[in-house]
Amino acid sequence: MKKFETIQALRALAANMVVIDHLIGLSIRVNPAYQSWDEVFRNLGAGGVHCFFVISGFVVTAAANRESSIQFFASRLIRIYPIYWIYLVLMIGFYLFKGWPEPSSGLMNSILLLPDNAAPLLGVSWSLTHEVYFYIVMAIAIALRLPFAWLFVGWAVVVSVSQLASPPSGSVTFIATHPYTLEFIAGGAIAVVPFRRFGLSSLIFGTLLVIGGQFLAAIDAPASVSVKMALTGIPFILVVYGVVALETNRRIDLPRCLTVLGDASYSTYLSHFLVLALLTRIASLQPLQGMFAQMLIAIGCIIAANIYGVLSYRYLETPILRFLKAAFNVKVQHSSSNIAATKVL
Repeated sequence: MKKFETIQALRALAANMVVIDHLIGLSIRVNPAYQSWDEVFRNLGAGGVHCFFVISGFVVTAAANRESSIQFFASRLIRIYPIYWIYLVLMIGFYLFKGWPEPSSGLMNSILLLPDNAAPLLGVSWSLTHEVYFYIVMAIAIALRLPFAWLFVGWAVVVSVSQLASPPSGSVTFIATHPYTLEFIAGGAIAVVPFRRFGLSSLIFGTLLVIGGQFLAAIDAPASVSVKMALTGIPFILVVYGVVALETNRRIDLPRCLTVLGDASYSTYLSHFLVLALLTRIASLQPLQGMFAQMLIAIGCIIAANIYGVLSYRYLETPILRFLKAAFNVKVQHSSSNIAATKVL
């Protein structure tokens, strides 16, 4: 699969949207002065996760065209679980340190990323449950040799009708028919459409819709998942299509730092909460007043979360992938062909 530098840049952007959102939430706990920031950036993290879902649909579908169902599913599991388990264990240790009274009833579901009505132990893992569901359906489609185009059309119809009729309440059916699935499907459709035109106009229009959607969602704070997704998620379909179309038709050179951050985005996504929890706690020991001081602390925390994410990618995530690839003789896509699942808060 062609490595899209622009997709890597988008992954870096999406990861940092989630980082900023969680940073504000943690900062409010130790310094109420950050409450005004939340009113402006309330839906930023959700937008980042929506972007991840669309990107995942695109890159996973493109990779699925070159693999058997077993290869595809094994590579996806190896890619997503091992590094996730490391940060899940660290989060459990964090809870125990704080005096966690008893194990969560959803512990096994958190370990396996299974649908669960309980809150996940590692907050962002709810988005990974949607990822695993997408992998399962795609693996079945590969095994049955279903044309992806027809699969996506039928799948979108089923999800849409189920939402219009009566959204299921069970944890499994809730995930299976969730409107977020439409973002994966849209990303997959971008991978299978036979043309790549109007890239620049799609990117510009999509970017304007992303900004406008964030603004409207912050003002209205809609309770409906579908409405919020329409405002903060669907515009990213145009953005992802735009960057793919642009890079398909011309060479685009981006700063190396963006692709590095994109490569590390999954590690950043998994680890940033622990990093930010530590840094905001340290900052609270000597709270600084004023907007300028708050911005300096926030920028420092964001930089630190990204630096740690890059180190985690290079010295934890990549070695683990190489070892498992050799041990199980499985082709594991690097981060440039995969999503941080994102995610998801």
